[in-house]
Amino acid sequence: MKIRCGILLLREDGTGMIVQEAVLNASPKILSMFGDYSYSLYLIHTSIILATFSVWSATYKTKPGLAAGAISLGVVLVFAVILGRADVSIHGRQRKKTGLLLAGLSGPRPARLDKAAQQQEV
Repeated sequence: MKIRCGILLLREDGTGMIVQEAVLNASPKILSMFGDYSYSLYLIHTSIILATFSVWSATYKTKPGLAAGAISLGVVLVFAVILGRADVSIHGRQRKKTGLLLAGLSGPRPARLDKAAQQQEV
């Protein structure tokens, strides 16, 4: 899958222009991984950005600028990956446990579900 991206150069007056454009080749596996982590990114980004800016303001006695934004972006991405992996792992374990519980309660499973479960275990 091809993804187009560009670097936008912003001026002080609020206008900007694209200075670099690239086409990236991304595998569906990588895109799926980013999709798994996007929910954790959504949940934590505001808190981490506000905390980073607060610490920056208290430490340097200035308004947060580009450096504080870059630091907060890095911290957000690191935590999104960590929490995303934990989320996917917990979801997989709970799904497996729930599937076993539901299979025991509902009686025999249809053959197509048994075949799908065997393929997932391999």
